[in-house]
Amino acid sequence: MKTAALILGASLFFVSNSAHAAGWSSEVKIKAIETNDTGIGMRIFLTFTTPPSTGGPCLNMSQYRLGGSADNIKQMSTFAVSALLASRPVKVLLSDACDGGTYPIIVGLELR
Repeated sequence: MKTAALILGASLFFVSNSAHAAGWSSEVKIKAIETNDTGIGMRIFLTFTTPPSTGGPCLNMSQYRLGGSADNIKQMSTFAVSALLASRPVKVLLSDACDGGTYPIIVGLELR
């Protein structure tokens, strides 16, 4: 019984802190995870085999930055590494904003 509850809980669990985001993407797979520490704090970027979004106001639609609170970013980072290593698909929830007008911001990540 505990195993069934754990499997169900893991399959339904997702991270999100934005009620005003554009909506969940279709299932995509993470191709790479990159970090960038330029002195203004570490930023984490995801690249997908197929982009979760092909349009929008952001200039770079090939890399997506994790956003939200520090706890949200930490949890999404954990999910992203798990999904990449296990080759599991994810669904992505994007913010309506871009990081500096360049990178789309992910505010939710759901393991599939």
